[in-house]
Amino acid sequence: MSKKMKQGISLFLTIIMLTTMSSISVYATNTDSSAQMPAQPSSLEQILEEFHTKSFQISQQEQATASSSQHTVPGRIDTQSLLVNSTVAELNNAGYEAYAITPENYVSMENLLKSDFSDIQLDPDSHYIAVIHGESGSGGVSPQATTGSSFSYTHTDGKTYTLRYLTLTSADNSNFRKGKTVNLLTSASETAIRNCLNTSVSYALSALTKYGIFGVIYSLLGVDITQIATSGDAQFNMYCGATWTRIYTQVWVPSDSLWIYGSMVEYATLSSQVNCMYYSADVNRYVTKNGITTVENVYSNYYSNLQWKASNAVNCLLTGFGTYKDITGSALFKYGSQTVCTLQENF
Repeated sequence: MSKKMKQGISLFLTIIMLTTMSSISVYATNTDSSAQMPAQPSSLEQILEEFHTKSFQISQQEQATASSSQHTVPGRIDTQSLLVNSTVAELNNAGYEAYAITPENYVSMENLLKSDFSDIQLDPDSHYIAVIHGESGSGGVSPQATTGSSFSYTHTDGKTYTLRYLTLTSADNSNFRKGKTVNLLTSASETAIRNCLNTSVSYALSALTKYGIFGVIYSLLGVDITQIATSGDAQFNMYCGATWTRIYTQVWVPSDSLWIYGSMVEYATLSSQVNCMYYSADVNRYVTKNGITTVENVYSNYYSNLQWKASNAVNCLLTGFGTYKDITGSALFKYGSQTVCTLQENF
């Protein structure tokens, strides 16, 4: 088998989704509701959720500045890079083996981690967080300091293989992270505004049967319905964001001195914020109200299933078919029953 396995926010701002690359992979289609899910987030997930939230906020602030200026906002990569570095330091302090993959160290990190990044189409011009960790023994992930960075697995063929987890996410890569702002209100009548304020916003994932509610708009905004509804002029936008974090189960190939990407599970971190601008007669001007930012992690079906991850990782090695993927699918953001934004997972 060869080494190469082919496979913030500003009102009225729309973040354009960039072109993404596809990969040759085997996709899991299971929708079994009994599949193991994390009982509670691990410290790794908690640290990365904080990272994603801050990263979205940085982008929103920069885009807001850019929309009010004719000039390019300087230092975007520097700001995100600082966040990446501080998150990596926090992960290492928590006992994980974490690294920042940057355009400057892309090749040296491949050599250090003994992994071919092109197999999973990592962009050499993007910034990533990579975490090497082991298995807790109960189907979840755990700190390197507790379990080591690899673990043994005996396959159905009777042979024992050395495996490890590689968690990857990004602050600025257009595959891993996407966002868009949508207009929720097409009419400024009092009835339309009242209906909008009383409408819930929710999410779903295209490859899963799972869905959830971010909240009702007036509650997310923390506003008085009557004051806005009778203003005579109001506009509502919702920012929709999604970042995917992928956990690869890698298999060590002694003959090649290489870790291959055997199987992959993931979770999507979904972010939503509703914003409103309305005319206030009290102050005789337009008032902007930014709602709370809501963040939810949604896990793929086999995320915590050790047997699925390990057996399919070895199957990949034995068959050479490509990485087995258990995905969440695209992120769907809903206004009432209407899907107003779809952030495609197509990598």
